[in-house]
Amino acid sequence: MSSTGNPKPADETPQAKRRGWGGIALAVILIALAVLIGTQILGVLYGLLFPPSPPLPDSFTLLQSTSPSYGVDDWLYASSEDACRVARDFERAGASCTIAPGICNSGFVQMEEPRAGSNVARCTGEFHWSIFAQRYYANIAAGYGDDQPTRVRIEREIFWTGVIPEAAPVQLSTPGLPPLSTPAP
Repeated sequence: MSSTGNPKPADETPQAKRRGWGGIALAVILIALAVLIGTQILGVLYGLLFPPSPPLPDSFTLLQSTSPSYGVDDWLYASSEDACRVARDFERAGASCTIAPGICNSGFVQMEEPRAGSNVARCTGEFHWSIFAQRYYANIAAGYGDDQPTRVRIEREIFWTGVIPEAAPVQLSTPGLPPLSTPAP
């Protein structure tokens, strides 16, 4: 017994206090580690459930969409913008566009009376998010006679491994790509 009436010797009391703080410090470290790991897992789950769309200008109106499998999508959009301007919008968003020769020399479609489905450009874009990646192709066509003369077919594939395979080079000439079809009324 110590001289103060404490049954424990005086040198044992500070060590017991250290053990209490050590447990609290360990709990704080474990909670911080759980939060760090949890946020990483939540980011992956969010990317898996809600993958981002390719960049789309505001003037797009969705006409039809198909999804043959999860992560493989095909959308057909109409736009009131000139097809050359739409191609430039995709380029500004980071895509690489191949424009048909002689079509966009002045910045706008240079055809007198473009036929419906006259291909103007094909754009390819890629980006990564979370641990995933995607590649999209945007086929841009002109010549539709309504108030939305441009059609854009976007094909997207998500690569769940995060590795984007090598793409084949695109050859584009007028008319080039097969014409985009419009859905039957």
